[in-house]
Amino acid sequence: MRPQVSSRVTSFEMHAHRANPVDFGANIVLALSTTSGKRVINKTVGTNQYVSYTRSSSDGTGTWDARFTEDDSGKNWQCYYRQYYGNGRNLPTIIDVPNTNLIDYLANDGTTFRYNANPDQPRTTKAPTLDIKQLNNQFYDEKSGISVDYLRDYNTGDDIIFEDIIDKIQFNPNENNTSLFFLLDNEYIEWKFNGNITNKYKKEDRINLHFKVITVKQCKEITFESIDFFKDSSNGINKQGPYPCISDYLK
Repeated sequence: MRPQVSSRVTSFEMHAHRANPVDFGANIVLALSTTSGKRVINKTVGTNQYVSYTRSSSDGTGTWDARFTEDDSGKNWQCYYRQYYGNGRNLPTIIDVPNTNLIDYLANDGTTFRYNANPDQPRTTKAPTLDIKQLNNQFYDEKSGISVDYLRDYNTGDDIIFEDIIDKIQFNPNENNTSLFFLLDNEYIEWKFNGNITNKYKKEDRINLHFKVITVKQCKEITFESIDFFKDSSNGINKQGPYPCISDYLK
């Protein structure tokens, strides 16, 4: 996109949410350049991460260039760009998304979460198990047609039994982790586990995993949720440690 930046613009924000929240390990590059081509933002981030920049007087005005470059052309993202005037905003903050009931919460640790002020009502009955599509739909807001950061039918502390068929399995000896792939609407969803588990699982096996719903952020009366496996994978995604062991989710 090519935003018009006037002298009144003081700062910028860019972030992106995965259209399929269960594909939580995907990355995207956020880049922002001035009219002269100076790159002021250039960072690889995952879902629920934002990047901000405060404009300096030497950056100039005019037509800037904002780019969102995905690491896999087969994945869909919901991308957002904001520019602020005057004093901008203080963190943490809540931002109303124009012409919607959606709210973006920006924390002071570089993370962002989305909520609908008029959320879909929980269903009266819950399925005994959830496959990859059903689990993904728990984070999908039907009114707005986009992903949100809470589960429709579950609350913090609830258990979720995940059950689906492995569409593909692959061991990476260099990283010592195994990827399980599940098919969601013609898109592969990749989940990584520590070690080589190809001797225990193979393609077309039906796998059963037990997850716990957790709180990832709290903003006044709004609770942002995820599942423990997603959070437990953060060290592996950020290359700060191993991915979780699959045995942690077997009962």
